[in-house]
Amino acid sequence: MQIHVAKSGQQSGPYTLEQVQNMVRSGLLSAADLGWHEGMTEWAPLHTIAGLGVPPPTGAAATLIGAGGPPADRMKRLVATLLDVLIFWVTARMAFGLGFLSGAGFHWGVGLLSGFGLMSIVWLGMLVCQCYLLAIRGQTIGKIVMGLRIVRFEDGGNPGFVKAVLLRTFLWALITAVPVVGTLVGVVGILFIFRDDQRCLHDHLAGTRVVNA
Repeated sequence: MQIHVAKSGQQSGPYTLEQVQNMVRSGLLSAADLGWHEGMTEWAPLHTIAGLGVPPPTGAAATLIGAGGPPADRMKRLVATLLDVLIFWVTARMAFGLGFLSGAGFHWGVGLLSGFGLMSIVWLGMLVCQCYLLAIRGQTIGKIVMGLRIVRFEDGGNPGFVKAVLLRTFLWALITAVPVVGTLVGVVGILFIFRDDQRCLHDHLAGTRVVNA
């Protein structure tokens, strides 16, 4: 059996059973790192792979276990977020311009009202679209483009509406909207991505992680 392994988002292999066991014993790999071999439907912690003989992790290492594959590259996550912001900004500007031009022929005040009205409708439509994608696929438009998805931490399944939308998105937005304290929490939450498990604070809040689609 040939096994591919993933540690800190980097994949390598394939290796034989003996090679993987030796890397675990030497500390190059841990039981919480992920492995995959032909016939498996998804990546899984090494200690859960039948026949490998890797004991489960204990202590702090046990908290890093997650299903669904290796964690997504940090830069790809950043680009996906920037794409989502850019999409909202561009569509809003286009909608406002179109609305303003359609109403400005009557009066500039009508143009402003028309522009803001159309921009609000487009924003609402984009919000509904993104929430639908999150609930159904665990992805935003930016994550689809970058080949990423959000999964449940415990089993790698689709997070659904509650985890992906209510907890990870709306609840986190409310927390970070609190003056001063919310900004501080938001910054710290983003910096969590540099921890070994690469999960931001909103991932811990919702019980999710981001992996390659």
